[in-house]
Amino acid sequence: MPGALERALRAKPWLLPFIYEIYSAGGRIEVGELRERLGVRSALLKTAVWSLARLGVVEKEGRVLRARPSRGEFEALKPARKGRVFCANLGGVWIVAVPKRSRVTVRQVPQQLVDRALEVVKHGEVKPLKLAAELGVSYTVALATLRLIQAVKD
Repeated sequence: MPGALERALRAKPWLLPFIYEIYSAGGRIEVGELRERLGVRSALLKTAVWSLARLGVVEKEGRVLRARPSRGEFEALKPARKGRVFCANLGGVWIVAVPKRSRVTVRQVPQQLVDRALEVVKHGEVKPLKLAAELGVSYTVALATLRLIQAVKD
């Protein structure tokens, strides 16, 4: 049975950057610091905090958020970050999330697609357009897959 973090990310994958930063801060973080780390607008942060609390991922103690699930549950998701790209594995499907000022762009990439992309990439650096043609997927999915591969390998 999936834990609270996996259930939350399956329901609302756009919350990944917020969850990642909370655990990166040791499981406790002030709301203002979370906003600064992600560079998001207050309205997006407020919605994320409300959603995280409702899903049982955090408890809000004044201006401080405290993670409820264990660090081990977080690590089981194989989280990765490179720059503004956040990734996590939900058992056969990877989430790739990129926070912007007022939204979070999310793509879900099946593990089989990642494996196929790794075969193409091992022969040298590949541009997203070429990868899209090789795999028969859209440019945005190919770009998300390349970002995922870069984030996980570092």
